[in-house]
Amino acid sequence: MSLFPKVGVAFSVERLGINAVAAFAAANGLIWRENSIKDIGIDGQLEYVSGSGFATGRIVALQVKSGPSFFAHEDGESWLFYPEDKHRIYWERFPVPVILVLHKPDTEETFWLDVRQAYRSGAQDKNAGVSVPKAQEFKITSRTKLFDNAGLIGEEFAESLDEVLKQWRFKRDAVIQPIGTSLPAATFTKAVQKESFRQTMHRISADTVQRLADELGVPVEV
Repeated sequence: MSLFPKVGVAFSVERLGINAVAAFAAANGLIWRENSIKDIGIDGQLEYVSGSGFATGRIVALQVKSGPSFFAHEDGESWLFYPEDKHRIYWERFPVPVILVLHKPDTEETFWLDVRQAYRSGAQDKNAGVSVPKAQEFKITSRTKLFDNAGLIGEEFAESLDEVLKQWRFKRDAVIQPIGTSLPAATFTKAVQKESFRQTMHRISADTVQRLADELGVPVEV
């Protein structure tokens, strides 16, 4: 019997997945922050860095799974991952996008999916395995792609709500078109005193939109 502790194979396999994320971040000039304490569904965060080298505050969270056991199920075009309900709910309610990463050590391939977006959009059946596309592999993923749902890349943050809303065009019956900016649904619904964005889109009268537009000094299209 050895007098020293044994490092299991699982430890090395897990680290290969984390290292793949760190390597992707370094190769693409992103900031990778691995959690220093035991995670509960999130292994770390990636922050987008602009082409000029500035940190932007645009962040995605990552859950990394590494090893052959996570590639036992597929449907031809995707790998199927089966999360526990508690993790599914946690990811769906997380405040920033959650990227599920599956790393295949034997081929050094790393696949990913914005799992929060998949659940929130309704594209993912909550009772079925999560479909992680084989086409979404780190080696062919651009440095911006992981941040598609983390805010517009290359746009400056607005200093005030009025500044943001003035960049929006309002149409009658609450049909809204963004012009060169991204406005969080919660911000807009609060501004028009509605409970949800869906309610905002369907229950604001033309007169309400007109009044809002008049107050903000933005055009209304008839």
